[in-house]
Amino acid sequence: MDILVTANNHSLDRRRKGLERTLKVLDSLEILHTGTFRDSLERSSVYPLLIEKNGFTFSLLNYTYGTNGIAVTKPNIVNLIDTVAIKADLEKARSQHSDAIIVFMHWGIEYQSLPNQEQKKLAALCLLGGAKLVIGSHPHVLQPMIWNKNEDQLIVYSLGNFLSGQRPRYRDGGVMLWVELQKVSRQGISVTSIKKAEYELEWVQKWNDDFKMFPLRYFDGDTILIKAKSMHDAFTLFSSDSRTLLDKHNVNIEERRAPKSIRWYIPLS
Repeated sequence: MDILVTANNHSLDRRRKGLERTLKVLDSLEILHTGTFRDSLERSSVYPLLIEKNGFTFSLLNYTYGTNGIAVTKPNIVNLIDTVAIKADLEKARSQHSDAIIVFMHWGIEYQSLPNQEQKKLAALCLLGGAKLVIGSHPHVLQPMIWNKNEDQLIVYSLGNFLSGQRPRYRDGGVMLWVELQKVSRQGISVTSIKKAEYELEWVQKWNDDFKMFPLRYFDGDTILIKAKSMHDAFTLFSSDSRTLLDKHNVNIEERRAPKSIRWYIPLS
């Protein structure tokens, strides 16, 4: 199941026409989405987005800190970070009685490797309101991940860049997050909890006008595919920087590693 969260600082780059066309295209491809809406009626009817997969139900919420100074054209709606609205939305999400509430936040300061106080306060608000996962984006660099096992809640402050043309140090990659949930029935009551959480580092290579994403767990130590010294050096530096940061600041979330016997390659052209 593919789902796209659409509330971010570029949601209105093409104003109303771009926002509505994006939703139209996603609908035509039958890709679920949330975060931006044609009007308030649409938002009230489909938000929080309730989905079902493999016997689990999830309530999805999505917000952005802003839209690069571009005003929203009525009747369109972009979910902006507003604590009053978030509290109301979390209350509605709780009324859906889903197995987990997941909040996607477009927040933080670009290129900062640690979350600021506003991110921490917003994460705490979401978790207090019933969210099990809070997943962040926007800084374009990695920020720490925290799995509070006692409270059964998880925060990722920034996933970094999954696929991007940004080449400066720290910005040329990110992580994929893997979360495994389990549901246990106790005396007729189902309890859903986080069973496992891992991250997978990935580095982005720019080769002429092509961009390729390399999961580090398959390409560590590669000397065949990443031939150019500058690329190999950038790959190695991203690997070192990312592991130094996450090894120091992550809580209960470790890197997913591939078996040593698994190797695969993607041609450069």
